[in-house]
Amino acid sequence: MRTGLEVSVVVIGFLMGGVVGVGTLIYTLAIGPMVQAMLPYAIVELPARDTGPVLRAVPSD
Repeated sequence: MRTGLEVSVVVIGFLMGGVVGVGTLIYTLAIGPMVQAMLPYAIVELPARDTGPVLRAVPSD
């Protein structure tokens, strides 16, 4: 999905008169798989958030 987005951005840029070189094509095809491979190393585990006591309605008799 991400690679498809990157390719569409390059195509739109080219149609608008931009220059597409070898580096642009390598970046376009490589950034999606590289991010997918490296993202697990960038995940930060956050501590559970304490929401305080839970108030429940008590049925009246």
